[in-house]
Amino acid sequence: MLRKVGKPIALIGLGIVLAGAAWAHSDEANEFGFGHPGMMSDITRTVDVDMMDSTFNHKAIDIKPGETIRFMLHNRGELPHEFAIATPAMHKEHQEEMMNIMGMMETPGMGMGSGMGPGMMSALEGEHEDPNSVLLQPGQSGELIWHFEGMENIEFACDIPGHYEDGMHGQFMYGQ
Repeated sequence: MLRKVGKPIALIGLGIVLAGAAWAHSDEANEFGFGHPGMMSDITRTVDVDMMDSTFNHKAIDIKPGETIRFMLHNRGELPHEFAIATPAMHKEHQEEMMNIMGMMETPGMGMGSGMGPGMMSALEGEHEDPNSVLLQPGQSGELIWHFEGMENIEFACDIPGHYEDGMHGQFMYGQ
């Protein structure tokens, strides 16, 4: 004979599921000291970011701790570009990784300054599975939703080799 499961057991099950989701979310939040991927339902505002060759349309973006921002990203340049949120040390490390990938794939007649072939772009896209960055081809648009926490020194940048050095970076400024 089957028994009907009562509300207490169902509530316990729901509690376990919610606790697991909260634990997973807190692990994700601890991956970056300055925040974590945000949820659409928590967006407090949208910021449009245009990426041109060697610059962003913003040099600084004001943020507030606890704020969730939807970044609408538009690559208006002729080269692939990235929008990454990170500390300066994290950007430097990521730039080195990208340089290594590009150096391994460089072929005669296709230097790093001459653009990127499909194989190189695919390799770089494989490096962009991190939730704090988006890589876009020329003419593409995308979005990144980020919940800001902490008061670390963070910036947004394009970490494709040479782009940061050419001025493709800006600072997040904490307001009240």
